[in-house]
Amino acid sequence: TSLGPTVKMGNMENITILSNDSVRLILHQLSAETAMSSGDIVLPYIIDQTSASKTSSNSVAVSMLRLLQKIVEVFSTQLPVY
Repeated sequence: TSLGPTVKMGNMENITILSNDSVRLILHQLSAETAMSSGDIVLPYIIDQTSASKTSSNSVAVSMLRLLQKIVEVFSTQLPVY
């Protein structure tokens, strides 16, 4: 059972990557106005993701960078300050 924590960490990484990719794709599909109104939901998620103590893998880091790029594209100069 020594692989238990490793497997769980791998699953958490996959869930994080899928979550980030899902949010990015949803923002891509929404109209600009709808995407802007989702900021109150999406931006706290982004803050939580970027505030994590450390990135567990390169894949998670790349997934986060892609999501941040989409956030900047969608919100541009309208990004709220938290």
